[in-house]
Amino acid sequence: MKGENDGKKLGFGFMRLPLNDPSDPGNVNADLVKQMVDTYIDAGFNYFDTSWIYHNFKSESFVRDFVVKRYPREKLQISSKLPLKFLKNPTIEQVDELFHKQLDNCGVDHFDTFLLHSINEKTYQTAKEIGAFEYMMDKVKEGVIDRFGCSTHDSPEFLEKMLTEHPEIEFVYLQVNYLDWDNPTIQSKRLCEIAREHGKYVLVMEPVKGGLLSNVPAEAEKLMKDYNPDASIASWAIRYAASVDVVDRVMSGMSTMAQVEDNVRTMREFKPLNDEELEIVYKVADIIRKDTKIACTHCNYCLTRCPKHIPIPDYFALENDFARFEEGHVGGFGGLYNNLAATYGARAGDCVGCKMCEAVCPQNLPISELMRGDVTKHFDGWSATASHSGGKSK
Repeated sequence: MKGENDGKKLGFGFMRLPLNDPSDPGNVNADLVKQMVDTYIDAGFNYFDTSWIYHNFKSESFVRDFVVKRYPREKLQISSKLPLKFLKNPTIEQVDELFHKQLDNCGVDHFDTFLLHSINEKTYQTAKEIGAFEYMMDKVKEGVIDRFGCSTHDSPEFLEKMLTEHPEIEFVYLQVNYLDWDNPTIQSKRLCEIAREHGKYVLVMEPVKGGLLSNVPAEAEKLMKDYNPDASIASWAIRYAASVDVVDRVMSGMSTMAQVEDNVRTMREFKPLNDEELEIVYKVADIIRKDTKIACTHCNYCLTRCPKHIPIPDYFALENDFARFEEGHVGGFGGLYNNLAATYGARAGDCVGCKMCEAVCPQNLPISELMRGDVTKHFDGWSATASHSGGKSK
């Protein structure tokens, strides 16, 4: 049921790399990324995960330039994903053309693992109709793909159907973390159970839920620090995901050197959470649920579709912060909001309600409703008030 992790369960996701310009996801800090890669590899890890769409469609070339060109190919495991939902009227010819572009982008002649990206009911039907599963298995037979899988944010019922109809799928890429384990929308636990029942191993996305589980409420942090003052808050989330028996590897989209160092320290000598630690994280999950308004993971998929280029994840993060405090404290967050609005040239109120963002949101958030509702009310409304009251909210 397991893949080939050589006992190393930490993967490096090329999805949230450090940026030189926060408004340009394609402009990464190359020198810092190289240092992060070196630190990760020096610690004995070698799995790099990317996709055609990450970092404004440049992530695969970053893997090529910062990893593949700098290390022997035989010592690396390179994984990428092909997203059918980002192709207009997909055909198998388009799939073939894109797949070969992805090989070139990554600078490799084969992928160690390769996935159909974010498969749901709609894209699954498309994949079956155009023969995408057969195409991928042909590539496995040719040796161009070593292991083929699918990522999904869909329901357990959908996963059951897909794995039943396509047993050739070797693994699945699922959102697994302690906050979503019993979440009735995500249902991480049930998804892992289905993978186990079908003899498939799991690669984990969003183990820290876009950073949410590295910055928990003070009450939750105290529970963790009282038990283990030396462990970082994020390390609890990484270890939780890696402790699930069906999990082969945990992907972490690392943005700073500190995150890399913390992750390799946590996973170099990995120890599953014990019963006491599991009890703590479930208590923490209950605290976070009461404290978080919008469960955005900052994946940035929405940004690839928004015609107004609204920094949706950043505005949701501010709305979550706002919800944790009295309304009278909006001024501090309002200043950050104005800075973001100036950087991106778009405010929450610019949302036109097209819902193109919602079509690709893995968390199924009502983005347009939230953006045109509370975010506009709290921040655009604050800005208008502040401009007439000497910068202070009423």
